[in-house]
Amino acid sequence: PIEYTFLSGSTTDIPIKLIDKKNTPNNFRWIVVKNIWFMNKILWQKQVVSKSISSEYNCIIYLGNPYFLSTWVGALLAKITGKRVLFWTHGFIRSSNMIDQIKKVFFHLADGLLLYGNKAKDNLMQKGFKEKELYVIYNSLDYDKQLVLRNTISTEELIVERKKLFKYDENPILFFVGRLTKQKKLSNLLLAAKQLHEQGIRVNILFIGEGEEKKNLIEFTKKNALSEFVCFYGATHDEPELAPLISLSDICVAPGEVGLTAMHSLVYGTPVITHNNFLFQMPEYEAIIEGRTGSLYEYGSNDSMIDTIKKWIEDKKDREAIRTYCYEVIDEYYNPNKQVEFINHAVMDKSL
Repeated sequence: PIEYTFLSGSTTDIPIKLIDKKNTPNNFRWIVVKNIWFMNKILWQKQVVSKSISSEYNCIIYLGNPYFLSTWVGALLAKITGKRVLFWTHGFIRSSNMIDQIKKVFFHLADGLLLYGNKAKDNLMQKGFKEKELYVIYNSLDYDKQLVLRNTISTEELIVERKKLFKYDENPILFFVGRLTKQKKLSNLLLAAKQLHEQGIRVNILFIGEGEEKKNLIEFTKKNALSEFVCFYGATHDEPELAPLISLSDICVAPGEVGLTAMHSLVYGTPVITHNNFLFQMPEYEAIIEGRTGSLYEYGSNDSMIDTIKKWIEDKKDREAIRTYCYEVIDEYYNPNKQVEFINHAVMDKSL
């Protein structure tokens, strides 16, 4: 079997959960290094260079960030000493001639690129990269735990939970899970609910999360007489608590970029609606298959978002069939078991 060692700093300014080294498995090998930042963007990681030439390793996977100077040096030395070099990256997202040229040179230091999605692969091939150098490895959450939970949730439990959340529990429930920030454009979802109500289509909105935009969202809800139809559940990171909330919802709506919210929704069988501007999306939007696991509406158009929601409600799709479609895309691609398979293949691939 392939053995992996993880090398990283131990702190971050990004509001994410950090690994707890004390509670990691015995076979989890983690080397903590010193991160030295310049202008909060350019990084030099101590020990990267020495590890890059060490005989302990046959292959090294670097984060594919051209602002990490130690990666440029480490990747060159790793190749000189006969190691396989892979970069884990989003590839090219938004076009910028100068930065794209730097990235292109940088990416060619690697023997292969690990990518989150097929769109990134297509973009790289258009820029001259060979298909055999590109490995789509997707993304995932805590799938094994989620799988246990989704297999133990009963229909009766979901009916009871719906009644707890909403006075009019028979209404379709649109939900969003994540930080309630301006960037997520969640006021657009409330505006959509208001206009749907005016058209005689009553929906409930479930917000799971906290954030600086919550106060404004509550004010909008009150001002537009939506209080009986909107539930601000608050933040929870407890998966057994999240599982029924997502399962009982009819549609996840993400007016901003969707990211891992899509994974969280689909694993519990709830389809996702978000916008179609791939330049302002995260790669997980690719899990949305039109009419089966969700829909994409026209970017910047609230009317298009409303029409898309309306179509899903009025089509009266077979909820259990949709749930199965959502399960399938996660079970086939977006889970850590598949990621291990895809990464191991990239590490061992001798076709280059």
